[in-house]
Amino acid sequence: SDFFSVANGIDPKEFGITYSFYPEEECVKRICDSLQHALLGELVSFPNGESELHGIRLPDHSRLSEAPLRNFVAEPIMTRVRIAGWLHRGQFRLPSGNDTLYAGDTVYLSGKKKDLDEFYQWAGIQNELYGTPNRRILIAGATKIGELLIAKLQEEKFDVRLIEADTRRAHELMDRAGHSIFCVNGDPNQEAILREAGVEGAWTFIAVQDDDENNILSSALAKKLGAIKSVALTKKPEYASIVPRIDLIDASINYTRVSVNSVLQHLPQESGVRNVFMMLQQCDNSLYEIEIHPGSIAVGKDLATLRRKFPMIVAQVHRGTEWIAPSGSFSFQEGDVAYVMIPEGMETELIRLMGEK
Repeated sequence: SDFFSVANGIDPKEFGITYSFYPEEECVKRICDSLQHALLGELVSFPNGESELHGIRLPDHSRLSEAPLRNFVAEPIMTRVRIAGWLHRGQFRLPSGNDTLYAGDTVYLSGKKKDLDEFYQWAGIQNELYGTPNRRILIAGATKIGELLIAKLQEEKFDVRLIEADTRRAHELMDRAGHSIFCVNGDPNQEAILREAGVEGAWTFIAVQDDDENNILSSALAKKLGAIKSVALTKKPEYASIVPRIDLIDASINYTRVSVNSVLQHLPQESGVRNVFMMLQQCDNSLYEIEIHPGSIAVGKDLATLRRKFPMIVAQVHRGTEWIAPSGSFSFQEGDVAYVMIPEGMETELIRLMGEK
């Protein structure tokens, strides 16, 4: 939190607080993570700093579209990248060989970043952000998150443009920044204002206003008018599972879920299970972290056998110094830490199967 700072001379430890966080900074990080790929809806980093879980929307004519997943089992890249789940018409599913994916579906992929990049090339999932000559990013809202975003993106040499209807707020932001910022004074929900700011062909449009509905509307409109990528911030928990279903919004960041996830990362484990490692942004499901104890019935069992008992996908396994994207023949050992996707509402059964005996 910005309340606890060296400048204020206040150390949270003096109040018995072992961990504090600043939700606005966490939201900025999530937004910037989503800018790695035009079709990336969300990114979850695993503790090793190399492996990631991507929620990415399938484009038209992808190699994965309209073909059973079993057709790709023998592809070498599939030994390093795991399809951990997918969203079809807003419904989360665990993949099986008989499933067929379609353009517009969101697919959750896990693996090392370099392997995910190779997977995208293999699957024909092109990143249009890196095919455009400009690095123009439009930010709607002179909010605290908007201010932090502008500073971060200007550091990375983006052409950042602010859209703000309140002239006073825009001037105050620029005064704090200490330098001029390209600013369009107007309502980002209006087509003329978006065009004046240069929305057509813009690298990304990011809506971080105080009003959720305005963020949703302006992001969808910006995408329709030619922004390569649109990102919307919402705060109401109810919008977390609704906005990802809007085709004209490529990535949605929910302030409430980001805050909850920041807390979850620092909760102690019980019975080898961190109940939720990460609540996902694009659906109502979560990623679970499970340590395989000596008494677990999972020890010595391969994934294919366990999946016949319980519907799950293991996105990553941490074993010693290794991070593995496991296939069906993978067998668990004591001390493994598994990151698991399951259907909603089956947490108790997961703990029973994978936790302590």
